[in-house]
Amino acid sequence: MEKLFYLEPERKSLEAVVTEVRACDPKGLYPTFLDQTIFYPESGGQCGDIGSLTRLADGLELKIVDSQKEDEHVCHLVSGKLEKGDKVVLNLDWPHRLFYMQEHTAQHIISGLLFSQFSIGTLSVHMGQDAIAIETDKAIISQDIIDGLEAMAQSVVIEGHEVSMYEESHEEAEAEGLRRTIKVDGPVRLVRIAGVDLIACGGVHVGNTREIQAIEYSGSESIRGHARLFFKVGQKALEARKARQKAVMALERMLSCSTEELEAMVLRLIDQASEQKRAYSSLLALYASTLIQGPVTLLDLTGKPGFDGLGQASKDLDELCLCAVDGNRWLMVLKGSYESLDYRKALVASQAKGGGKKPMYQGFCPDPKALLEAFSDLINQCLRS
Repeated sequence: MEKLFYLEPERKSLEAVVTEVRACDPKGLYPTFLDQTIFYPESGGQCGDIGSLTRLADGLELKIVDSQKEDEHVCHLVSGKLEKGDKVVLNLDWPHRLFYMQEHTAQHIISGLLFSQFSIGTLSVHMGQDAIAIETDKAIISQDIIDGLEAMAQSVVIEGHEVSMYEESHEEAEAEGLRRTIKVDGPVRLVRIAGVDLIACGGVHVGNTREIQAIEYSGSESIRGHARLFFKVGQKALEARKARQKAVMALERMLSCSTEELEAMVLRLIDQASEQKRAYSSLLALYASTLIQGPVTLLDLTGKPGFDGLGQASKDLDELCLCAVDGNRWLMVLKGSYESLDYRKALVASQAKGGGKKPMYQGFCPDPKALLEAFSDLINQCLRS
């Protein structure tokens, strides 16, 4: 099979001949093989191409839902059945292909800069429909490094570095001093981003870094003890940048401040909200303490205040047997001589769910009145015994 996605990565259509069609798979798709193709198969973290084909004999149009690698061949997963010998025209979903070419090239830029500028290696890569995920060999990467990396990557995009792809022997490629071990035997396909990165790679890429348009850092997480970084690329990056700019401008209008003042203003509002929340919690606990009328207290606070303050209000009491409900929520506090009371019997009797640690328990119940009655019966049984 001739793989024209390497020779002509920007070609969007191609005439080909069907060489094999297999039985329909569980998803209703037909694995189809051709004498040549422009469809790149899923490999190396880059998803397979999609698009359509048209049978020349009768104009039948079918979707190509995915492209998978099978040994040295490309398996096209087609929405209908063709016959061996059929002549077809392949039509690539170009926006889909271009996006993944942008992502793959951007990933080389980011991983190359991580390695050359910060001595950080790349362990794994996933190129998704929304962002690139790059798992690094570091547990933590500082925000200063991330900011510097993003600025450098965007500069590479703007500067327009040439991207070239070529083959060398395994020995020649190893002598290049690549940042990653070569994983294949025999001839090696190299991808060079002039002045930025050189790596063995079997993917498809743009011809110049300007075609990427934009690279935008979008967050990080810890996975397997390593920092994983996320980046948006191309139109996704531009859309994210525009959305963030719109949000910032809206906040500036609402808070009547400049961009430079925005962070300090938001932090001040957060501090004020936290202080008000603490004050409200204290008042709620004070009010809740007035609801506890004695060592044994049963309360139905559905639609009333005080439920969320009961836990705090009970902390200073040494002797307490409390059961309170608020709609489907329930709270129990068992202290002093009531600590050994088996509250779970009341849960079973009323089909309530929940638990906790001494002396406080909480959960949900389908019938709050049934729970209060079951708890009251439990106390009465204990008093009689």
